[in-house]
Amino acid sequence: MKINYYLKRHFFLLASIVVGIVLLFYADYRARNIWFVIGKDNNINALMTAMGCGLDSWMGIFFPVLATVPFATSYVSDQKSGYFSSQRLRKHNKCYSIEKLWKSALTGSLSLAVPVAFFSIYLWMNNPCSASLYDESGDTVTSFMTHFAEENPKLYMALIVLLTAIAGASMAVFALGISTIVKNEFLTLLIPFGICILSAIMGGENNLLLTFCPSEQADISLYRVLIMDLIVLAIGVGLWIYEYRRKE
Repeated sequence: MKINYYLKRHFFLLASIVVGIVLLFYADYRARNIWFVIGKDNNINALMTAMGCGLDSWMGIFFPVLATVPFATSYVSDQKSGYFSSQRLRKHNKCYSIEKLWKSALTGSLSLAVPVAFFSIYLWMNNPCSASLYDESGDTVTSFMTHFAEENPKLYMALIVLLTAIAGASMAVFALGISTIVKNEFLTLLIPFGICILSAIMGGENNLLLTFCPSEQADISLYRVLIMDLIVLAIGVGLWIYEYRRKE
């Protein structure tokens, strides 16, 4: 039973990574062949367009689901199977609690960072002599830390990969915390996604979709992105700790 459990979680992680890669390449194909995209021959612009700035950039919308699918629902699964309430587990409740947190964070970060890193490497291998960040009229898709992107393009893309990893970890831990309240696998996946969409509809700098693709909004700061990640992470950890202490 335990082997099947871990195989299931590894399958979900692999599935999230594969879906993420497919969504990025699909958005890139559509941007290059169907829609007019500013500076599409620049690798950074291509990455930003595929992640969230293009008309077919679905990963920029569904990243909360990809981050939470691998492990965030594991607590609900343990509750249903009776594993959480076993006598052996009660003796090691603290280890269980810590393990859930770090595994949720790790799988969440990998499910987003691996596709973005893979796509970034592909872009540089396919186009090592990247074009200018700006087109002839001086416009660019990349509105987040534009000067740094222009001066250090490869470091900039590495920063974007890191930010996606942080966003994935935060969202996965947040979903894990939510699961202690709703105790339903579907709602555990749906609520973080719904909150992100609602924040995007409300607009402004509190748009949680910007934690994955900051260039969706002009002039948002790195500080603001990290603060949103920290708040989401803190809520998830807080809910999880409360559940852990309640079960003691």
